[in-house]
Amino acid sequence: MAQPTVFQLLVDERRWRDYDVFRHHYEEAAAELAQREGPPNLRTATIGRRQFVRWLRGQLEGTPRNDAKRILEHLFEGSRVFRTGM
Repeated sequence: MAQPTVFQLLVDERRWRDYDVFRHHYEEAAAELAQREGPPNLRTATIGRRQFVRWLRGQLEGTPRNDAKRILEHLFEGSRVFRTGM
């Protein structure tokens, strides 16, 4: 069995495996980041169920787009959630 990804470990640690729970925290982090650093349109960023499941299963080539990456790093307090080549 493959080792869990950093994302999986962080989500499990916080008990956020439920999509709606994770989405709530992701959207909160996006709004905080938009207010703190910008850009303002970041305030409405969200995560789709399909994308969340892909991340949770480690089915990602490369890293998320810049905004998603920034939101995740803010959400997980600066952790390097995704590593290149994962």
